[in-house]
Amino acid sequence: MWLVLAGCHDDEGWLVPDAPPVETAAPAALELGPSDAVWGRDALHCAAPDGSPVSWSVDGADVPTPDGVVPAPLTRSGTTWTCHAPGYPSRDLTPRVAHGNILLVVVDDIGRDRLTSFGGTESRALTPAIDALRERSVVFDRAWATPVCSATRAALYTGRHPHRTGIGNLVEQQDLPLEPSEQVIPEALALADPPYANQFIGKWHLADSASGPDHPLDVGFDQFRGTMANLDSTYLLPLNPPDDRTPVGYFQFEWVEDGVASWKNAYATEATVDAFVERVDSLPEPWFTVLSFNGAHRPWHYPPAGWSRSPFSGPFTPSRRLDYMVESVDIALEKALAAVGPDTTVVFVADNGTVEELVLAPYEAGFGVAKGTTYEAGVNVPLMIAGPLVRTPGVSNALVEVTDLFDTVLAIAGLSDARIAALTGSELERDSVSLLPYLGDPALPSLRSVVYTERFEPHGVGTPRSIHLRAAREDRFKLMRAEGVDLPTADLLFDLGTDPVEGEPLDLTALSPEAAAAYTRLVEVMDLEQTQP
Repeated sequence: MWLVLAGCHDDEGWLVPDAPPVETAAPAALELGPSDAVWGRDALHCAAPDGSPVSWSVDGADVPTPDGVVPAPLTRSGTTWTCHAPGYPSRDLTPRVAHGNILLVVVDDIGRDRLTSFGGTESRALTPAIDALRERSVVFDRAWATPVCSATRAALYTGRHPHRTGIGNLVEQQDLPLEPSEQVIPEALALADPPYANQFIGKWHLADSASGPDHPLDVGFDQFRGTMANLDSTYLLPLNPPDDRTPVGYFQFEWVEDGVASWKNAYATEATVDAFVERVDSLPEPWFTVLSFNGAHRPWHYPPAGWSRSPFSGPFTPSRRLDYMVESVDIALEKALAAVGPDTTVVFVADNGTVEELVLAPYEAGFGVAKGTTYEAGVNVPLMIAGPLVRTPGVSNALVEVTDLFDTVLAIAGLSDARIAALTGSELERDSVSLLPYLGDPALPSLRSVVYTERFEPHGVGTPRSIHLRAAREDRFKLMRAEGVDLPTADLLFDLGTDPVEGEPLDLTALSPEAAAAYTRLVEVMDLEQTQP
């Protein structure tokens, strides 16, 4: 019997009909995000589909992280983050550096009480530009400045507490200026990739008369147009203005432009914002600009036509004039924001609280409780940040200082203190904590456990203080201390709770265990700050 096998073959041999393909599941992937992560702003998340534990490395180095999450501040420690889990391919995530233009708006003597959107229930000032900016901002309800102008500005531009810079009070004509050896924000930004252009427009108030009109440039800014200090004084010119019918103030004042001081007859708030608008388009991007208004510092006045939001009406008091001055700053802010567009990160901050004779609710008017003091009315200031880096506008209850704006700007530019130290070979101790993580999540718990502020005389680093006012606060308790060379140390401890006003101090001889523990911790903070260089 013959057995016949039928089939087909090719040059390689017999062909068998194709078997149906066997479908195999693609290997599961680690879940990683956020996909649009910003360096220094966003926490990084990783999870395995089967719940296996994950681990992280950055630029090839292992980093311990809890629960598969890299906290936002930690993302600044490297470039490429890699998530690992047993049985899964590793996945990389490289957060992008934010970059972009930065406008820092500083207003003078405008406390929270003078802005209705910050709780000023008795304020009559109409501020639609500030209110609109707040609506798209992360607002920091517990932000601290120092009690006075110059000390805040030095802390703000250097990221360092006053006892480090030596600027503890107002800088007057014969005082110690901010030393050029201090590193200010624009000097740090010059080290970014790409480097930032910069300018300073408006009130400086960190120089003595001997420093000359170039002091802002000597300290580290590339361009300066503005006033050396308050408008009711002059630093570089004799006190004999050309128009003797107009007092020195908001309508006739000393103005420095390109290193030359001269008398200017204009409305100061308008002149300041116009100087910004005229040059902002000529700055190469990215840029950093300080726009520092003299408003609403005294001398109190009625602005010219077109520079108030509401018609003039009685009672014709200093408080009412201050309302109109706040409105003029609001108009100037609106003009400035129109010139930069929505893609600029905008920081708005006041240098201290309202002067004591004009402070409004929720604070109590009276001597020794407002500007110039470490009471909340003197140091708890309006602070908000708006722009493309804000994921969700909202209110943050984090403990924040004006020093924190230094590190915030560094983070936007892709810099850190470690990077600056490596590039310059110089390490300055700073007191700054980036606020960028709060722009990703306003509800983030406070990155600080305590904030600190101070005012002292005389200026200088390590010099004996004739008077030294200091304060430190935790989430609930606040310690205020007054001391000096010939003064006994006096402590006041307050339980703030959620109240923006201190109320009555606690009896230090009958503290609860919780208050006593807080008092001990806050005294330790005072002692540490006292010994820092």
